[in-house]
Amino acid sequence: MPLALTCGDPSGIGPEISAAAWLRRKELQLPPFFLLGEPSLVAARAHTLGYEIPTMECAPQDAAAHFE
Repeated sequence: MPLALTCGDPSGIGPEISAAAWLRRKELQLPPFFLLGEPSLVAARAHTLGYEIPTMECAPQDAAAHFE
């Protein structure tokens, strides 16, 4: 079962930290996680930082089905 993280304050650094953690998840041996937040905000912040991360919208109860 993946962990659920929140973005926190939309004007804060939560989306950036979450995106950086996603990119390093295998290196840091992080468990699977998904982010609760506005997908367009997360995608825009990742793009601004030059990160390529997958985003999709789903209900939290359906998130586990999207992980390997």
